[in-house]
Amino acid sequence: MQNHGDILRTGQQLLDLVAHVDSPWCGPIIDTGYFKTSDPYAEMAMAAPRALNWQIKQSPFGEGSPIATDLVRLLRLIRAAGYHGYLPVEVLSPKGAPYDPFTAVPAFLGQVRDAVAATS
Repeated sequence: MQNHGDILRTGQQLLDLVAHVDSPWCGPIIDTGYFKTSDPYAEMAMAAPRALNWQIKQSPFGEGSPIATDLVRLLRLIRAAGYHGYLPVEVLSPKGAPYDPFTAVPAFLGQVRDAVAATS
């Protein structure tokens, strides 16, 4: 189950839905850009201990936000929750701005790798 800012706007809503499904095959996929609250890191921390996977976005406030994800803070949160899986990155094209995935994706991946190294 992935939060995506529509019916799953908070960590608690995501956990409640997963609990309602009540299956070992169902768990949270945390999309770091789609908790729609004033403190998305608190929402991520709430759901992190149950996370099956993550979608690491450039901003915790969604597409088009100028506020960058604090990747060191995020990686500390992920490590504290005991997550040991892959960390997929998702780079979105900004609306109305030039976008070159051949430069944007490697640049963001490099930032994520730096945060992984800084928190290991």
